[in-house]
This record gives sequence, C-alpha cells and structure tokens, in this order.
Amino acid sequence: TRRVLLEFKGKQPSMETTDTYESAVRASQSVRNFRLAILADESGSQEMESFFKTVMANRGTKCEFFTDRKSALEWLLSKKG
Repeated sequence: TRRVLLEFKGKQPSMETTDTYESAVRASQSVRNFRLAILADESGSQEMESFFKTVMANRGTKCEFFTDRKSALEWLLSKKG
C-alpha cells in the first residue's frame, strides 16, 4: 500500500467543482490503491473536500483531510478507514 501526505501552508486553495474533479481524477490515476492524507493549516470548503474524497474513492483511493500532522500520520499508518 502506498501512503502520501500532501501539505498546504495556509488555507487550502479554492477551486471550482470541475477543477476539483479533474484534480481528484488525475491524482487517483497516477497511483492506484493508495492513501492520501491532505494536511492544511486551515480547513477548506467541506463541500469540496467531500466531493474530492468521493471522486477519489470511486477510483479506489482513500483520502482524508486533516488540520494536524499527528492525526494525518496516524490515519496514514492505520489499517482502517
């Protein structure tokens, strides 16, 4: 299993729905069956986070958003979720 931690400094970039969809599709196509933890200083749009996670899940990639490193790393290393 591959595990990836993506960090944003400051607030997550704001994206349109089509950009969010395309980003999720590209990310999930580059590496199959991996876990992606997205860490940002501040939460982004709950709607876009949920949409991004759904698009990724539909392509076999588990994705979660976090605001603290410890939780992100625990999730990445866990066998659940």
